[in-house]
Amino acid sequence: MNKEDCSRIGSIVRTNGFSGIFTALLDCSPASGFDLSKASSVFLEINGQLVPYFIKTISGEFPQYTLQFDDVLSYDEAKKLIKSPIFIESTLILRKEQITLAGEEVMGFAVNDLRVGFIGEVLDVLVYPMQILLKVNYHTKEILIPAIKPIIQKIDRRKKEISVDLPEGFLEI
Repeated sequence: MNKEDCSRIGSIVRTNGFSGIFTALLDCSPASGFDLSKASSVFLEINGQLVPYFIKTISGEFPQYTLQFDDVLSYDEAKKLIKSPIFIESTLILRKEQITLAGEEVMGFAVNDLRVGFIGEVLDVLVYPMQILLKVNYHTKEILIPAIKPIIQKIDRRKKEISVDLPEGFLEI
C-alpha cells in the first residue's frame, strides 16, 4: 500500500501485558467517520514502509483502544511496534463534502425524491462512525436517510434543496 493512499489516524502507545496486546491512541477527528473498533486491519509504518496487520481482537472506544494483531503473539514482538504510526486507507475516511454535510448548513433544506417528490425538511443531521444520516419528517414519522453518494444526488445550497434517489420501498418501511 502506498503512503499517498492512506491517512495517519494515530499510533501504538504501549504494550498491554505480555501476550502481544497493545494500546492504540487515535489522533484523527471523530468527524472523520472512522471507527477503529469495526476495522479488520490497519497499516503500521515500519522503517518508512506501510505493513498490513490484521486485527485479532479489539476493545475500547474513541480515542483509546486495546487491540491484538494476528501475527504478534509475544511481548518482545509487540515491544518493537511501540510508537509505530497507524494508517488506514483514505477511502475509509469520510470525504470533505460529506463532513460539510454534517454541519448545520443543511438544516431545514427540502428533501425531494426523484420518484416521490417532496418528502420533508431536514430536521437534524446525525453523525455516526462511518455514516451520516439525515433525519426527515415524512407523513408524521421520522425517517433516516443515509447521506451517501448513491442516495444523495444533488445538494442545491442556493435553493436549499437536497435531491435523493431512495431505493424502491424505502419510505414504506
